[in-house]
Amino acid sequence: MTPQKVNRKALLGRSLPLVLIWLFVARALVAGSAVSVGVRTGAAASLVLSSYSQFVQTDLLGQGAGAVTPYPCFSFQVDAYGRVLLGSFLALETGLSVCQVGGGFMASGATEELVGISVTELAFPLVAVLLLRTGIGTFGLSLGAMAAIPLEAPVLVAKTNLASTQTTLTPASSFTGLVAGVSLQREAGPGSLSFDLRYIYRLQSIVTKLPAEQGSVAPVTLEASVGYLFTF
Repeated sequence: MTPQKVNRKALLGRSLPLVLIWLFVARALVAGSAVSVGVRTGAAASLVLSSYSQFVQTDLLGQGAGAVTPYPCFSFQVDAYGRVLLGSFLALETGLSVCQVGGGFMASGATEELVGISVTELAFPLVAVLLLRTGIGTFGLSLGAMAAIPLEAPVLVAKTNLASTQTTLTPASSFTGLVAGVSLQREAGPGSLSFDLRYIYRLQSIVTKLPAEQGSVAPVTLEASVGYLFTF
């Protein structure tokens, strides 16, 4: 397969102005609303639970594996994001997020084998946040959607205790998903410290041109991060 080439600098250059424009437009539409911008970073764990997982497990068991268990893809995650207050109890949040996502399967038996797919994505989440102010800080309950594009071609890795192979696959041009999360924001110095936990459920495959019987490669991801926000 011939992978699609992605110009990372061009994508980032086009994407960042869109986020900034969205924030200023949102503030203009809501008179007197406060805008917060910040960064956050943390860890992410992804699993492939879509139809592709059934294909891989059936294939490995057919090759003589005694058992097949899901194997998560662990990654660092970083966000540049902004939040616009729409009132005392509601906000809109968007930004740019970079993270490696995917997942694999570990087969045990006479020969241990690990099979996995991963890709680094640039995601554009847009979520509504319900704000609950308490004595220890502001809790947030968020729900929304995300669109993402690959920053590289996905890689299929197969490892045994005897050898390792890597195959470059064809990435989807874009894919979407649903986002849900909880957060805690506390004032700290000139801004606010935030702690976030997010779950992302992708609706489309991150890989194209797979044989039909292999199904869809659509990872789910759990992200835990800490960040800092400035409010204007």
